[in-house]
Amino acid sequence: MSSQYINREQVETLLRSLVSIKSPYFLEDEVMGFVNDWFNKNGLESRIHEFYEPLVTKFHGKNVVGVIDSGKPGPSIYLSGHLDTVNLCNGWTKPPFEGIVEGDYMYGVGALDMKAGVCAIMLATADFVKTHGKDFKGRIVFQMESDEEGPYGLGMVS
Repeated sequence: MSSQYINREQVETLLRSLVSIKSPYFLEDEVMGFVNDWFNKNGLESRIHEFYEPLVTKFHGKNVVGVIDSGKPGPSIYLSGHLDTVNLCNGWTKPPFEGIVEGDYMYGVGALDMKAGVCAIMLATADFVKTHGKDFKGRIVFQMESDEEGPYGLGMVS
């Protein structure tokens, strides 16, 4: 891991914040609000997109979406991740919502699947905007979904 590009303390702090927010599928409102606020506080316009699945689950979900648009023709890049986790199960040997770091590993519900990936997207997009502003060609679309872990993957198709 190159410290030239990655600030370990920044990664651990943000990932620990994400892990500390309980977000089992169908119960993601708090983590979605946190991520949306984080993006906006860090120079990235984002919003909460609400969706509803009326046929089977009657689930009202939220996704965080945003676009970094240079206003110039170029490629579109789509960055996506989910913020829900599976339900907490028995067998944890470390506190599941504290983001305990041992060596190069962080332990906590959702740390790997996929709050670390979302953390990477958040930090990379914020750094990109600080470094490049709109001095690039194309656009970056980012979306953080709810309910990927649930039985229907509703946030991924909304």
